[in-house]
Amino acid sequence: NLGVKESLTADLNFTERLVRGLAKNAIFLPMTNPDPGITPAQLYAVRPDVYYGSGNQVFENPFNNFTAFGYIGLAALLARTSHINGPMTVAAARGIHAVAKMGPATSDKSNHSYGKFWLVPRPDDTRLIAHEAGAAARAALYSGISGLLSTEADEQIKAVIEQMIADA
Repeated sequence: NLGVKESLTADLNFTERLVRGLAKNAIFLPMTNPDPGITPAQLYAVRPDVYYGSGNQVFENPFNNFTAFGYIGLAALLARTSHINGPMTVAAARGIHAVAKMGPATSDKSNHSYGKFWLVPRPDDTRLIAHEAGAAARAALYSGISGLLSTEADEQIKAVIEQMIADA
């Protein structure tokens, strides 16, 4: 039983009815930012089994386009390509997932591990440089859209990524 609502209103009674009607272990993603209209605490008070994610970085599971697009753009620059292709976006998604499975970065104050409260890394997690941008840049290289023609292109990308991480 899946309900779809374009935006949440200040009417928490409506939101509560909507949440109660969701399937078991549903994923609830209010994507408005900065105020998602419902906090994790409000959601869990109604349905503790539901997974929460929003566009707001204050709450767990910050689902927003910055986590993906910023690093895919970096990948395009690293690979010297003028466009983004399917293999790059798939590689980026796999990179995000790999970082999420590692758990929070040591600089993150969260004590969560991969699971309900940690499905997506924070956009400022420097591990995304290597795992997301690096993977997407290599995907551009291997799919033939990279402007890097050298046989050492993969090593060039790796060296730039390592320097960026060292500087972060």
